[in-house]
Amino acid sequence: MNKLAKQSIVYLGATVTPRLLGVILIPVYSHYLLPREYGIFGLANTINQLLYMVMTFGLVSAVSRFYFDASDADQRRIMMGQIAVFLLLAPLRFLGLIEWRGEQIFHLFTPDVSYKPYLRIVSWTTFFSMFAVVPLMVLRSQERAKLYASLTIGQAVLYHTLAIVLVLYFGYGVLGLLWSNLLSTLVLVPVFSLLTVPMISIHPSVRRMKSLLNYSMPLIPHSIAGWVLNLSDRIVLQHWVALSDIGVYSLGYTLGGSVQNIADAVNTSWFPSFYRSQTTGIAIQETLRTATYMLGIVCGAALIVAVGAHHFVAWFLPVSYAGSENVVLWVAMSAVFILMYYIWSFSVHYSKRTWYLPIVTWSAALSNIGLNILLIPKYGYVAAAFDTFLAYFLMAFICAFIARKLYPVVYEYRRWTILVTTTLCFAGAAYVRPNLYFFWDLMYSLALLFGWPVVLGVFGYYSESEVTLWKTVLQHLLRGRVKALSQ
Repeated sequence: MNKLAKQSIVYLGATVTPRLLGVILIPVYSHYLLPREYGIFGLANTINQLLYMVMTFGLVSAVSRFYFDASDADQRRIMMGQIAVFLLLAPLRFLGLIEWRGEQIFHLFTPDVSYKPYLRIVSWTTFFSMFAVVPLMVLRSQERAKLYASLTIGQAVLYHTLAIVLVLYFGYGVLGLLWSNLLSTLVLVPVFSLLTVPMISIHPSVRRMKSLLNYSMPLIPHSIAGWVLNLSDRIVLQHWVALSDIGVYSLGYTLGGSVQNIADAVNTSWFPSFYRSQTTGIAIQETLRTATYMLGIVCGAALIVAVGAHHFVAWFLPVSYAGSENVVLWVAMSAVFILMYYIWSFSVHYSKRTWYLPIVTWSAALSNIGLNILLIPKYGYVAAAFDTFLAYFLMAFICAFIARKLYPVVYEYRRWTILVTTTLCFAGAAYVRPNLYFFWDLMYSLALLFGWPVVLGVFGYYSESEVTLWKTVLQHLLRGRVKALSQ
């Protein structure tokens, strides 16, 4: 197994494991949190993401981009030091503003959720998370995947351990989840601080900071547009549905969003290779082929989650959360287009013309808002999930058009077309599934999951080497099965 594949697996684990823990514990939390409380938690997370984007000033992406641009190790440390100092001082001033006028500010966004105590806890959690930005992004750029994974998984384990204690044992409800997030973030501040020290050198420079902000500032409206796409639907839903319905929607989005985390993970492992191959001209074809495999992983995961959500909700969740499986399906399938957007967006990042990205994301975000206003009053919270799917589809292909103009990269588009089209058809069959008895309902789902790779082969998706690999694996399995029966 080559280095890229090993790192991809580690990063996949680092991103998916925290989400997987959350998914595994959803049946537990759902029995201790009413849908209304889960609605509060969903809205609080929405605000958390918005604050994170504003406080970081788009500099998260700048860490990786300027890390690779630095001429030597000393220049890297100076550049990282400039970012680290800025990400401590600027968010601290912003937090002061929130402490002063938080009640009035957040009432505009979440009138159903008070600033004290809910959003105040969220604001402090976001501030302390700034200590993790530079060390985690540098570890990613250095491809130190194991340490990166240990930190992210460790924080997730700590968070859920505290949440179980506070929610289940002490009965703190939604406050238990919020306090657990703050405490798990705070505990790791000394660890991230120690990691940061050897990565930085403090030499403040207005010219250098201006260069960084020229790159990152266009990413702020771009990031806010991403927030509108991914999370603002909870805020829009407040005007037409009950807080309990927002809770059902948030839970469904969490389940479906696990596929988006897989897309994030494979993207995280791939982008250093993209930058390196395009800069040096080495292993270009291998890197582009890996993009196809990434898309295959996300399509497979999206289909598994879309098909399996029907059974998960019916078997493990309280009846008050029924209907969330329809949200899961559309959110899971949107991850396919999120990954395609990620891949194409690297052409924009590589060209350093990042001002194009807000055009892409705001086009999709505004369409999402318009569709939400049009469809939610009539079709409820499921319309918000469908609108998200359509918006990500639009975002991906607008980005593809711009990427082709700025820095064209020839991916395996024939295979992409077969893969995505087949996945969407099978997900559609899951959405319109007939009302069947338990056994036949399960058989229907299994037929979809096992039929998908077969249909891919029928339409010529697999390369000759992949067909040979499949045959070898099947022969090995059959041989082992025959040997076991003969004994």
